[in-house]
Amino acid sequence: MAEQTNRDRRAEEWQRVRDVTLEVSGVFTESVEVDRKLVSAGVRRMLAVLNDAEALGRVMTSDERRELRQVVENTEDALDRLSLVNATLADSADEFLGELRRTRSDLVNRQRDRRALRIDAQRLLAAYATLLENLRTTSILALEADRNAVADVLERGRNRRMIRAEVEAMADDFVNLRMLTGFVHEMPLAEAYRWQDAMVEILPMGEVIGYKTGGHDPSPPNPNFPPGGIRAHLLAGMFRDDGDAIRVDETAAGFLEADFAFRVGDASINTAETDLEILAGLDAVVPFAEIPDPWYDPETATVNRMIVSNMISRWAFAGEAVPIEPTEEWLTRLRSFDYAVLDENDAVIQEGSMAEWYDPIAAVRWLRDQLRDSGKQLAPGHLLSLGNVGIMRQIHEGSPRGPAYASDQFRLEYYGLTEDGGPATVTINIAR
Repeated sequence: MAEQTNRDRRAEEWQRVRDVTLEVSGVFTESVEVDRKLVSAGVRRMLAVLNDAEALGRVMTSDERRELRQVVENTEDALDRLSLVNATLADSADEFLGELRRTRSDLVNRQRDRRALRIDAQRLLAAYATLLENLRTTSILALEADRNAVADVLERGRNRRMIRAEVEAMADDFVNLRMLTGFVHEMPLAEAYRWQDAMVEILPMGEVIGYKTGGHDPSPPNPNFPPGGIRAHLLAGMFRDDGDAIRVDETAAGFLEADFAFRVGDASINTAETDLEILAGLDAVVPFAEIPDPWYDPETATVNRMIVSNMISRWAFAGEAVPIEPTEEWLTRLRSFDYAVLDENDAVIQEGSMAEWYDPIAAVRWLRDQLRDSGKQLAPGHLLSLGNVGIMRQIHEGSPRGPAYASDQFRLEYYGLTEDGGPATVTINIAR
């Protein structure tokens, strides 16, 4: 009778532990990064093994040892994650794991008498009870934190919907040549670039065929650019034929900009380290000019607005690609070639040298790294526009950025890059 009473008492004790485990598991919510089911199931299975009178009184079979070893490993893994919640829980988890490992070692390595094993089990149970108590306390605190987290998530959701509506309105204004309002939200640059992705998806300008960057030249920093540089997408619908004529009314506040671009030739550029390795990932220079269209309220201009608006890029023009080779000689040429913009009468409007402007390979490296940090990869065929080369002219009369360009042609020429010695060119004509 006494033995039956003891068995009943032990059964009630184990049941209490199981009930508490389930209670604690029920308190935890999904926002706490803990595998509650793994803890509960693993520990309950371990207790069941310890409670098995036959297992306590003999050397364990290989299957039983393997099962208990897996239970311990799973429980250790789960409790490692649990211990991240707070220091008190970490201490009790460590104590419990210590008892668990000692008990497993005794069961696996040698036969013990039932009384000794029952003492081990009781000590383990005490450590487990301490763990559960701390777990319950922590869970209550976590539950309160979860309520706050839920409120925060809901608030962020409302903000995202509001921002999404602003981005959609910005895209509509841009497409219809209306003034853009400032994007006044404070957010990390990484988040602003994610909203740029949304802008690109909304704009009816086709697929992404490359990327552009700016802010790498020695001119005074653009207050609307982040320190170090800015990045945007090149979309298929931006591109017009080399030599195409643009009407003044096709932009709201557009200006002509002489740029420089490469074409990606190999995906190895994504992991290239040296300048020559980066050059090996490129297969051509592409004469490049564009027409940004920065019509926005200057009183509300922000860095985030510039990013989200995709750098207000409207039209792009690309000339015939010039093949390049990954050699030191080409590195030197690319860093030092001369260029000029001419009009329809071959009169030089302005000229310059890349040696005095920016290092194109360094600009590619910055752009590649920024894209990689944003979870994007370059692919063969992508165009990489590296920013203006210091020659820009306004299209519209009365622009605060300068007088309107009076000529009917804006022809950009690169010198010293082609095999036949002639200039590599791209042309924008203006229809008056």
